[in-house]
Amino acid sequence: MDTLPSAGVGAAVTVPLVFVPFSPAVGGTVAAYLHDGDRAGWQVGALSGALASIPGITIPAAVIGIDWPISLPVLAVVAVVYFAVCGYFGGIVGEGLRDVD
Repeated sequence: MDTLPSAGVGAAVTVPLVFVPFSPAVGGTVAAYLHDGDRAGWQVGALSGALASIPGITIPAAVIGIDWPISLPVLAVVAVVYFAVCGYFGGIVGEGLRDVD
């Protein structure tokens, strides 16, 4: 699978699990395992996490009702970093699993 479809599948795995701690690592693992292109697994995992952060930010913000002009951008930056870093580590694991097969 190419980079973007693999990352999209990883993000689709992450979004339903968004309330489980470190769920972006699971999505990054799936994305890196499915990826067979020229990019490293950690790159695909981090992209998967970054893509999953979009609904991972907007859904809880809409449910909770965050409308403060300062706290929403801060929440967004923290969430993107958290999702991308977890996806990064999941991508390393997924690449290792793919190499074992």
